[in-house]
Amino acid sequence: MVSFYQSWKESSARVLGGESQDEFYNSVYEYLKNFLFSIVLGMIAFMPIVFRILINKNYYSAIYYVPILLLATYFTQIFQDFMVGFLQRIRIQNYGDNNCCSCYNKSSC
Repeated sequence: MVSFYQSWKESSARVLGGESQDEFYNSVYEYLKNFLFSIVLGMIAFMPIVFRILINKNYYSAIYYVPILLLATYFTQIFQDFMVGFLQRIRIQNYGDNNCCSCYNKSSC
């Protein structure tokens, strides 16, 4: 996912201020949301089979936590993608520089 975020940041910076900016953000967000949700649903559907093959029977009760963890991962990914677009949209171009300066100031205090 790291390579996706790097390319997403670069692509969103290129489109910033263009005529098709909103259309681009919406299409990428919708595609990613649908793609990730279908993967999560597929993993939830096949997880009982995988558990029977790979997990010891003593730990089979852990299967009840898997859908919660997968949905939490899904919403985390969607939030991170939304934040990349949001940061590009409000035009924080030196976001990393500000973070480095604030870390330097905190360590020198």
